[in-house]
Amino acid sequence: MLKQLIVKNLILIDSLKISFQEGFNVITGETGAGKSAVMSALRLITGARADIKMVRKGTEKATVEVMFDPEKLLALQPILEEAGIDMPEGEDLIIKRELYSSGKSRAFINHQMAHVSLLKQIGAQLVEIVGQHANQRLYSEEEHRNILDLYGDCVKHRKAFSKSLNKVHELQKQVNEHHQNEAFRLREIERLRAENDEITLVNPLEDEEEDLFSEYSFLTHAEEIFSSSRVVQAHLHGNDQSLVAQLTKNVAVLESMRSLDPSLKDLHQSLHDATCEVEEVAHSLRNYLGSINNDPHRAEVINDRLTSIDKLKRKFGPTLPDVYLYKENAEKELERLESTDIEIENLEKQLETHKVECNTLAEKLTGQRIKASKKMERQMTTELRELNMPKVEFKIDITKQSRSSYGDDRVAFLMAPNVGERVISIKECASGGEISRLLLAIEKLLSSKNATTTIVFDEIDANIGGETAVVVGKKLEEIGQAHQV
Repeated sequence: MLKQLIVKNLILIDSLKISFQEGFNVITGETGAGKSAVMSALRLITGARADIKMVRKGTEKATVEVMFDPEKLLALQPILEEAGIDMPEGEDLIIKRELYSSGKSRAFINHQMAHVSLLKQIGAQLVEIVGQHANQRLYSEEEHRNILDLYGDCVKHRKAFSKSLNKVHELQKQVNEHHQNEAFRLREIERLRAENDEITLVNPLEDEEEDLFSEYSFLTHAEEIFSSSRVVQAHLHGNDQSLVAQLTKNVAVLESMRSLDPSLKDLHQSLHDATCEVEEVAHSLRNYLGSINNDPHRAEVINDRLTSIDKLKRKFGPTLPDVYLYKENAEKELERLESTDIEIENLEKQLETHKVECNTLAEKLTGQRIKASKKMERQMTTELRELNMPKVEFKIDITKQSRSSYGDDRVAFLMAPNVGERVISIKECASGGEISRLLLAIEKLLSSKNATTTIVFDEIDANIGGETAVVVGKKLEEIGQAHQV
């Protein structure tokens, strides 16, 4: 509930403080008394755009401050918490706007700086302003549908339908994307299979390159190695002039000298051992020469193998571990792409299921609207007749239209000013006074559905006088039983 409004330096207002009560409140005054300024102040609090012209001439700053009773404001608690606004239990909710002649403006909620968008968000739940231009909304068939949905408690069902429709659109989009990408998918499968086969065909082994390089190096120098080894072997052993032959002769000389001088025993033994070592080297070289296989074909095979491995590294590397990783990822992607057929099939099944659900919800929503429209027609006719339109007939026309997030229905409010006359659109048949009464009747019917604690009617009695004005006053008082008016 709005408890207090404080205004300073706004338009023609120097300083103003108004306290409001529960239920029905009335502010009256002649033209120029400041009623419009009060309305401007309330609109600023609910997030309306600030205008530098609203700052009172000759002043630097205009301020508007309101206090709301915290009762019934539980719905705002999550919004305020998310915005980081403190709301101490039992304390008033205070909203303030400051407008500067420089063009700057600021907003505060409970003395904490807040964005104007937050004022709009919470203002929509605090105050509903039914102004002179509110009549224009009754010319919109979208608004007719919204009013009927609110009256008939269809909003939650409309949200359920909208959620289902969004799911249908999402699934349809995924199915379409899969079909559109089918050619690309098949090309990718072909490419990945070819690359996978290419790596599998070569099947490079870990550390294989190093061994192949060593063998290839040996084979390409086999002749040189054989020739040099044979020369060394010949020098060591093979004729009377070889090293082994010379050492053997010298061992014999030392052996004969040892009998003359026992101290040569160790030298003789050392030379004998050296001769045996050289003989062993010569024997090993002879075996080595026998093992050398100069096979040009084997060198060619190794060269081809190394070339294949190098090609893989250049294409998928740069190292063999990179090639292994590429193959692993390619296999995973190939598996995913090959399973897309199953995914599309599952998506299409889900799509059909959700289409059936969506159609059911749409039909249910239409049925609820038709049922609510019959009741609303009767109540609106009664309300309007009490508002000095004694022969009026109010009708609601529900027809099919292209499906949207609001369902399949086009909703239009119609009236027949007198019994038996043709029912036509309210835009065509209603005068300004009749539209005002129509709006008031709707607000009366919706008063029990409206979650807003405070409803402000700005000149709802426009173009209305006499007995009708008295009835309008009574209707406002009746709405005040459920809301602050």
